[in-house]
Order: sequence, then C-alpha cells, then structure tokens
Amino acid sequence: LIDDAVSKGATVLAGGRQGHVQQQQQQQSANGTNGLAAPSLMRVTRRSAAAATSAAAGSDHGSSSATGQFYPPTVIAGVEKGMELYYEEVFGPVMTVYRFDTDAEAIQIANDCPFGLGSSVFSGNIRRARNIASQIEAGMTSVNDFNATYMCQGLPFGGVKYSGFGRFAGVEGLRALCIPKSVAEDRWPWLMKTTIPPLWQHPVGPAAAPFAVALTTMFYGPSIGVKMTGLIGVLKAVMGVGVQKTSGQGVAKKLQ
Repeated sequence: LIDDAVSKGATVLAGGRQGHVQQQQQQQSANGTNGLAAPSLMRVTRRSAAAATSAAAGSDHGSSSATGQFYPPTVIAGVEKGMELYYEEVFGPVMTVYRFDTDAEAIQIANDCPFGLGSSVFSGNIRRARNIASQIEAGMTSVNDFNATYMCQGLPFGGVKYSGFGRFAGVEGLRALCIPKSVAEDRWPWLMKTTIPPLWQHPVGPAAAPFAVALTTMFYGPSIGVKMTGLIGVLKAVMGVGVQKTSGQGVAKKLQ
C-alpha cells in the first residue's frame, strides 16, 4: 500500500520501513537519512492476509528473523483517489494526512470509503466537532478522543458499510442475543375477527381494488379528514356505488 501510494505521488513523512528497529536505526545512521524513504513493504491489507499467513507458516518462529516484522508508526501525506491506500483498511500504525478547505470537504473525504467502523473528530470548537461527527458515516465516533466509545461498554459496538452489521455491548447487543416473538390476540373477539372480506374473495369483482384503497386510507390516513374519506370509500365499495359492473360475457369479449 505504501509503495503504491509513493509511486503515485504520496510522500512518507515518518516511518515506512519494515524490519528490526535497531537495524533501521543503524542503517539510517550509516546512510545519513531520517527514515523518510519508502522501501519494499509487506502489504498489510486483507487481500494480503492469505499470503502473509502462508509465509509465516513456512518460517521459523523461534529464530531471530521474527524480530524483523516490526513496522514503525508511519505518517504519509498526499494520498489521493486512485491510490489503494485511499480506500483500503491498513490494520497497521499508518496515518494518512489529507488536505481540505471546508468542513464539508473533510466529511466527504472521510465518507468516501467502503468501510465505517470507528472514527474520531478533533477540534478546538466543540460545536464544530459535534456537527462533523454527526455526519460521519461510521458505527462509532469519538469527539476529541480516540476509541472512547469502545471503553464505554454501555454503548453498542459495530460498524456500517463493509465494516459489517449488528452490534455487541449496550442494549442493542443484548437484544441481538434474544429471539423476538410476535403474539397478537383479538381484544374484542365477539365484535371482530380477521376474515377475508367478501369483496376480496374469489371471484374478485370490480369493487375489490377501490375497496382496498379506501380501507388502507381509512386506517392509515394522516388526518381525521383523510380517514373519513377512506371510510366513505369503503361504504361506497361495499354498496357498489360508483363501481362499474362487468358481466362475464363482457370480460370474455375483452380477453378475446
């Protein structure tokens, strides 16, 4: 990921060198560098997990070569679209720095990612930080802190997008361990029972559709006036008022 970004114009500001920390320091001293170079790196993304596991299985874990897997904290700037590092989860001590002019642009950059687990917003203006945090597409966001949501076990833990779904911890996590069951019982069974209305029974007549629309309007209308309109429509459909009756012969002619 670092190699790809650097080859496309990004700049490593710190770190970016895999291996034993003492070896790095000795090499930096010998070369007179400050470790800003970007040598060959092991990819640390999910796509390389299988290859890394295979390589590790074939190595001698008891030898000193294991110490060469140290990867220092790395800061890289100038990352742009088209670079794999822009979209991938690094799962390593790598911080990418992006330039932005407005809060809206910063939010757009943060959300332009297929993942959304944890996030943090830092600002000297708490109102500004809260406004940005409310627009970040992530399962968790800490304001002026890092990973504080995970430390609060009363809060649900989980992500959005490719970071998964579902939650653990918090009320939401407890509910995920439950099996919900819906039970309905007629309050006045002597007054009303759930049966198929005659207008919807086979053979379905021309009043079935107007009856369905009117019945839905009567139950779910946004106001009393709309509900009354639905009730009137139900009565008209039941009585056949305004419904064009079609004979069997007429239907047969239309089908022909």
